[in-house]
Parts: sequence; structure tokens; C-alpha cells
Amino acid sequence: MPSMPAPKADMTRRKTDTAPAITKAHTRTSVKGAGGPGGKRGSRLKTEIVLPVGVGAVVMCAALGLVAAGSVKVGAPLPLTLTIGGILLVAGLVVYVTWVLDSVVARPLAKVRDALQEVEGGNYETRLASDGPVELCEVQQGFNRMATIVGHQRERLKVAAETDGLTGLSNHRHFQERLRAEVQEARENKSPLAVTTLDIDGFKKLNDDRGHGRGDEALKLAGDAIARAVRGDDLVARLGGDDFVMILRGADAGYAREVSERARAAMARTLPDELELTVSAGFVCLPDPTVEDDANLHELANSALDVAKRAGGSQTRKYDPDTVAASPSIQQQRAEIDELLAMEHPITPVFQPLVELSTGRLIGYEALSRFDVEPHRSPDSWFNQAARCGRGLALEMAAIKAALSARGRPAGTYLSLNFSPSALSSPKIMAILPKNMSDIVVEVTEHELASEDGGLEEGLAKMRARGARIAVDDAGAGYAGLNQVMRVQPDVIKLDRSLIEGVHSDSAKSALVEFFVMFARRVGAGVCTEGIETLDELRTLINLGVAYGQGYLLGRPSDPWSQVSPEITRALATGALRTHAQPGRAPRGPSPTAPRRPSSGSTPVAGPVNRRLNRY
Repeated sequence: MPSMPAPKADMTRRKTDTAPAITKAHTRTSVKGAGGPGGKRGSRLKTEIVLPVGVGAVVMCAALGLVAAGSVKVGAPLPLTLTIGGILLVAGLVVYVTWVLDSVVARPLAKVRDALQEVEGGNYETRLASDGPVELCEVQQGFNRMATIVGHQRERLKVAAETDGLTGLSNHRHFQERLRAEVQEARENKSPLAVTTLDIDGFKKLNDDRGHGRGDEALKLAGDAIARAVRGDDLVARLGGDDFVMILRGADAGYAREVSERARAAMARTLPDELELTVSAGFVCLPDPTVEDDANLHELANSALDVAKRAGGSQTRKYDPDTVAASPSIQQQRAEIDELLAMEHPITPVFQPLVELSTGRLIGYEALSRFDVEPHRSPDSWFNQAARCGRGLALEMAAIKAALSARGRPAGTYLSLNFSPSALSSPKIMAILPKNMSDIVVEVTEHELASEDGGLEEGLAKMRARGARIAVDDAGAGYAGLNQVMRVQPDVIKLDRSLIEGVHSDSAKSALVEFFVMFARRVGAGVCTEGIETLDELRTLINLGVAYGQGYLLGRPSDPWSQVSPEITRALATGALRTHAQPGRAPRGPSPTAPRRPSSGSTPVAGPVNRRLNRY
């Protein structure tokens, strides 16, 4: 009998398997029931193969005996007859055994192969019906359980990618996607739509007085309060810091103001009374004859919020182009930045230690900027204002000069400096940087990697040619995906603190961190986590394979150079925080913790190695 070709896998799809696992118990229950649809279940593999092959061999021997007897009876030459008959019978046995193996083994395995290709192509709903010997049925059921687990994890990672890690609200990426869709629908259907932005007035005071931990707790409570103030089909997102935004479907100006006031009051009730903090809001509505078709509603709502804050805060303002135009002009904002830059020391640099988690060794410091001038604002506010009025590069240069001028950095440590992508391609920036940048790490914020004009890559190439190492900052929290990270080809991937807070009790965050660790190993980079504030977080990150870390637990930003506490250093050096061996293979290529080979007469610098010097 000729061999039959293996058919396509008999696969079915179950839409219920795409639902995300809510709890670990739910996941285990789902996996237990993922055996696939019913099918033909056979006997043991050796029974399915050995018995038919044995029967075929017996039949061949009997047939060969009959051939010999017939040959003697008719007087034919016995050797010739046996030879010809044996060849034909062996050929028949081979065809028979091939058919047995094909039906018992090859076809079920072909179904598993096709199912794996389906999963690789993105179809996580693929399931296999039990078919074939018991052993292969177990393989098929194992595939079904694996596909269920992968499907659940994929859904959880998808949700995590659209969720703010601190508050559980939507993040910037999800907000922008939803805003585009809602605006398009509102314009096409001529239906009402409102966008509201909210901000805590003087939130920096809470961070300074109570610490970032208490500030984060206040943000969580504020996010919960806003979510309770809106309807189920409205969107609430946290864009970063204390910046919240709402998309209100079908809301006219009156309803938008009512919801904004309700959300402001709810947020204010969550804040400490003794600090006397208030909340401001700004909103914009569609349809509105003063709003152009291509206008960005988020920016217009921010303009209304800025009017509210400049009017003293603790109020809600609707977008009005005349009122916005009366706000401080670009020229006035530029004059404010120019006055800042004219000061002898406009920026005070502080330095936060970076630690190698496997040894407890202090490897470097990240330079951060502080502005001790009136009006008191966060560093981000100053840099954003400078960028809006065309003084962004000048302010960045002042910050970099201040950081480079600091003396007394411990030998063998590197200095990590923050750069915007536009500054990286500037000859003025290159002019103030040292010729030898082997002890400098250039940090590029992920959410700013938007330009495709090649200037970013060119600037990075020039800095690598001087020996600098490159880090992608705030990975996992900005707009960019891994394709943007790969544009930079970083030596270090720095994970945003929103992924780190509570990572010891959040399996989705742990999965994301573990993914970045595996990704970094594949591309020859190291992973550094920001915002480590508790021993539980530190212990979890160590066991996930994170190479470097920084945060208040390891050392606060200070001037001059701070050291890591002896207790933490001792615990890291002795492995006291490691609860199990790191899984997985060791990374290929040079180790991320290998020291750079120093130039003649220089001090060896610890930390990640620039493995791409030979590319430029």
C-alpha cells in the first residue's frame, strides 16, 4: 500500500481561551481544562506499531513458505523462486510498515507541527484534537495547555502594555490611540466629545515633604477617585507624574464641566489636608467652531489647564482661544528661560548611585538637575518650557556642563547624562563633551524617540566613536516599542520605575521585566531598573536576572557623591537576597558586567561595555 501524505492539522479555535487570566487560580483552572476537543485516542505506541509490524512479518514468512512449496510442486528452481519472492515480499513489508508509521506517528506529529506554525504566526487559539497513540495524545494535550498559557500571558502583557503601572489606568499610548479613534468618530457622526486634563497644584510639595512613596500612594488614590467620577464607557488615563486626562463620549460643554468639577473634588479629597493642595482642570469640546479640524484636543485641553493654573489654580477652565492667546506668550516664556540661563549657577546637579546587583559594587552615578529659583517648578516643567520656546538645547547644555564640572567622582565609576534626541545631533553639544567619553553613559528617553531623519543615529555614532555607552531610558513606559529601542542599539536598557513598583507582587510586571532581561541578553545589552525602594522589589529583580539598579533603597540623589549603605552592599555581595539560581542560559558574547579595557594611564570603569565601537 503506498504511503499516504500527512494531512493538515485538525485544529479548532476556542475564543474563550483568549480571555486574560484574572488570577493564578483561574489560570490553573483554564490550563487544566485545555485538553482540546474530543478525538480518536489509540493504544500505547508500541502496541500500535509492534503488533501490526509483527503480524506483517509473520504473513511474509508464511507467504515465503507457500512460495517455496509451490516452487517444488511445479519443479521451478527453488533458489531463484525464493529470491524473487523474498524481494517482492520484503518490498511489500516495507510499504506496509511505512503506512503503519505514517498513520500512527507521522500524521499526529504533522498536526503538532502545523499547530506550532499557527502559534508562531500569531494564532493563539489553535487547539489539537486527541488523535493517535496515548503518548502522542499526551503531547497534543501538552501543546493545548502550552497554547492556553501563552494565550493568557499574551493577553496579560497586552493589557499591561496599555496600562499605567502605578494607578492601573490607561497609559499615554492607549490614550493617544483611543483619542484618535474617538475624534474621528465624533467628526464623522457630528457627535459630542470632550477631553479634560487634570493636574494637582503644587504636587512637588507632597513629594518633597512626604517622599515619593507617599506621593505615589496619593496618585493611586487620585486615579481611583477620577475613575469613580466618570461613566463606564469613558476613558481615564495617567500620562505621567500628576497629569491625568479623561475622554468623555457624548459630553457637551455643560456635562464636561460637571464631570470635571466632580473629578476635581474627588481628587482633592484624597490629598493630605494639612498640605492644602488643590486640583485644576481644563477641557475642550467638540463640536466647537473655534476648534480647527486638525487641532489636537489634548493640547487644547492642556492650554485651558494652563490658564486655570496661572489664574491661581483650584478651578476648571474651558478652552477659549482668546483667553489662551492672552496667556504668557512664547516671547515671555523665552525671556524667563533666558533670565534663568543668565544666572551664574542656574542648575544644581545631584547624583544618584547605580549599583551592580550581583556584587553590590558601585559602578556609576546618574546626573539629575535641580532648579532652586522662582517660580518653583519641577525639572521637567523647566525643560518642557525651554523646549516650547526654542531654548531647549541651551538649557540641556547648561545641565550637562553643570554635571561635568562636578569634581570628586569616585574612581572607577561612570557618569550617566540625559540627552534629548534633538540634542544628540547638535554640534554644540558635541563641543562641550570631552574627547574621551569612555566613562560616560548617554541616556536617551524612550518616549522621545520619534524622529526618523537619521539625526539620532548620526549623533549616537559620533558619541560611540568617542567611547561613550548608550542607554535607553524609561523603557516600557513611553510611546516607543522595541523597534525604537533597536534603533539605538543600546548598551543598557533602563526600565521605568512604574514597572518596578510592586513587581514582587505583580506577575504581569515580573513577566515584562523578565522579557526585557531576555531581550537584552539576545542583543548583548544590560538591564538597569530605576525606582527600587523596597527590599522585596530588590530581591525580585535580582532573581529575575536584572544586572543593575538604582533607587532610594540603594541611594538618594545628592550632592556630593553618595555611597550605598554597607548593609545593602553586604547583602548584595554575599547573595543574601538571591532566593534561587538564575534560570536560563548565560548571555552570549561579552558579559554586560565585564570591565572596559582602560586606555593607558586611565582608571578602569565599571559597568556595561560599549560592544559597538567597531561598527562606527
